[in-house]
Amino acid sequence: MARPSKAGKSAKWTDKLDAEFVVLYAEAAAKSVYVASGGKQLKSKGWSDLIVRLGGRGNITNASQLQSRWKRLKEDYVDYKWLMLKFSGDGLVGVSEDTWGELDKHPRSMPLSRFRERPFLHYDAIAEIVGDAMAIGEYIRGIPTAGAEMAASGVFDMSEPDVLSFSVAQKRRKLINDSMKQKRIERDEESAASLAIKQKNSDTLASMCATMQMMTKILAAKNNLQHLLDNDE
Repeated sequence: MARPSKAGKSAKWTDKLDAEFVVLYAEAAAKSVYVASGGKQLKSKGWSDLIVRLGGRGNITNASQLQSRWKRLKEDYVDYKWLMLKFSGDGLVGVSEDTWGELDKHPRSMPLSRFRERPFLHYDAIAEIVGDAMAIGEYIRGIPTAGAEMAASGVFDMSEPDVLSFSVAQKRRKLINDSMKQKRIERDEESAASLAIKQKNSDTLASMCATMQMMTKILAAKNNLQHLLDNDE
């Protein structure tokens, strides 16, 4: 039996390969010869260059695989940006299961809850390329080299040539989530403090009422107003 050709294999995308793809796409978008008329997408020669530079990793052998993946990454970017704007004051940390259920009712191709436990690692890098272009029709924005992309966005580290690390992206996302979580904690602490004050005031009022009742009994006893004591009992 003949072995299936490499072209027939499904693409195998990983976080690392996605990161490399995004950086290479940004480099291609910086070259006018690779950008289609209108400046909103790559020409076929641009996609071909990406195929060559990826060197067959992840079974990537044709432009349609790259175009499909780029479409998916842009969808992730749009959905994640929507979530970041919606929960800008609270963040995704602590969003309830019911809220995620309501969010997933929105008419989207993929559920928003896919970001519940895992942030979109390539958000900052893709923002450097498309920004709000998909909303207002601006051109895609490229950068001249992968190194420049690293320095400009601060999303990736390069400990060795052609080796990408997500440490900076992960740290940045953790800082954002931690900050949002801290804000939630501070609000909870303020609510708890307010509740404690209300409880203290309530206890004070109860104590005052008890004192007044005791004084009434004492005065009634001193003035032989036994009927007041009987009514109190």
